[in-house]
Amino acid sequence: MANTTTAADILKLIEDTRAEYRDDTDSGRSGRYALANLAAELKKRFDDGYLGDLYRTDYVVEGVGEFPHDMLRYTQSWPKDETDSRAMGADCEGQRRVTLTRYHRDPTPHLAKDRWLSKFRWTVVEVLATVQS
Repeated sequence: MANTTTAADILKLIEDTRAEYRDDTDSGRSGRYALANLAAELKKRFDDGYLGDLYRTDYVVEGVGEFPHDMLRYTQSWPKDETDSRAMGADCEGQRRVTLTRYHRDPTPHLAKDRWLSKFRWTVVEVLATVQS
């Protein structure tokens, strides 16, 4: 698999480097210094796994009662589509299944199955797919 970066990742690094260079013009460092700094930071982040492959995982949770919206933040997930968004509503009753999506850099999605169950009595019942984006 080829390593890929998102445009947002690279743009953020460029903006950060540009801001640092702009704030440091009194030291007399050249544009070459700023580019070398940017290249070193990109390499470090690539080596650390910050930049690289991006994966998308679709998975299903199931439960009764109020949907644990805090788990969306905790797992950095969101409803897959409008139907799933409606199934999370407070007016829904009984057993229900919601398909969620999350993007992640690690090939393993880390869906916090134990937390879903122990804190909210909802269960991660199925991972539909994990694909490289």
